[in-house]
Amino acid sequence: MYTSDIKRTNNLKIMRNYLIVSALVGIFSAVYEYFSHGVYSLTMILAFAPPLFLGAAPAALLHLLGDEVSRPGRSVFRLGTACLTVGMIFNGVIEIYGSDSPLTKYYFIAAAALFVTGFALIMIKCFRRSEN
Repeated sequence: MYTSDIKRTNNLKIMRNYLIVSALVGIFSAVYEYFSHGVYSLTMILAFAPPLFLGAAPAALLHLLGDEVSRPGRSVFRLGTACLTVGMIFNGVIEIYGSDSPLTKYYFIAAAALFVTGFALIMIKCFRRSEN
């Protein structure tokens, strides 16, 4: 088995895991809103989207392109996806409860910082690879 085959298999596993997480978050959101007595939150409804569009879709794209991104960059980007997902669930719970919390904005700020850092690490590796 070649190294490129292992990388492609890893991308498939990552994509599968993100799809599972997205489905579980969607089921959690649906059950939570079912028992919320008719109160809905848009962030809770859309909480499945970050793992789907920021996790599974890039992994599928990397699988098709057969490209390898930097491990630290990918890890930080994953943390950003997790932070955004948890922040959306937390914000949805707070909205359904009928309250407001100033702490919810810090999830989104942290997620944005993690996305920028992860993207920068990925770009640094791409530029180093192109120089060699």
